[in-house]
Amino acid sequence: MSRFNRRTLMTAGTSLVAGGAFGSLSTAADGGDDEASELPPFEEPDGWSSYYGTAGNTGSVAANGAFPEPETVAWEYDESGYAAVAEGRIYLRTGSEVHALDDGDGSVVWTADGLEAEDDAAYATPAVDGGTVVVGGEELTALDADSGDVQWEQTFDLEDDEAVTSPTVAFDTAFVVAGETLYALDVADGSER
Repeated sequence: MSRFNRRTLMTAGTSLVAGGAFGSLSTAADGGDDEASELPPFEEPDGWSSYYGTAGNTGSVAANGAFPEPETVAWEYDESGYAAVAEGRIYLRTGSEVHALDDGDGSVVWTADGLEAEDDAAYATPAVDGGTVVVGGEELTALDADSGDVQWEQTFDLEDDEAVTSPTVAFDTAFVVAGETLYALDVADGSER
C-alpha cells in the first residue's frame, strides 16, 4: 500500500510553495525592491519548531558535530504523537490535545483540548513561533505558548475529507494548505496576509 495520498502530496506542495516564497523573500531582503528589503533576514529556529523540523521542511536541524548517544533515558511521557521542540519546551500533538512539556524533566506545563483532528502527520505537528503554538486540523488554532490559551482560531470551507495541514511559520506568518488553497496568515491575529 502506498504511503502517498492527497494530503501527503499537498503537504509536499505546501513545502515547495512556501520554500519558494521564503527564498524570494530572503532574496528580496538582500537588495530587491524597497518594500521587500525591509524584511528581517531569515533565521533558522533553534530547535525542531515545525513539521519536518524547520520552516524549510528539510527534516534536518543543523548540529555542531554528531549527536551524542544518550547513556540513560532522562524521562518518559505516557502519551505519544507529533512534536515540535523550541525554547525549552516540547509541544506534543496527541489527537485532539496539545501537551506542553518541560524538555528538561518532562513535567506537564499545560494541556489544551478540543483541537479536533484525525491522527495524521499531514496536519498533526504543531509549529512554534516565539510565544505562539499554531496547530492545524479541522481549523487553524493559535495557542499561547506559556499558558495554552487559545489566541485565535481560523476556520475554512472544507470538504468532509479535507483538513488544514501542519503549519509552516516564518516572518511572523503561518503558511497552511486548507482544502486546495495555500493561505498566509498573520501569527499575531490570524488575519489573511
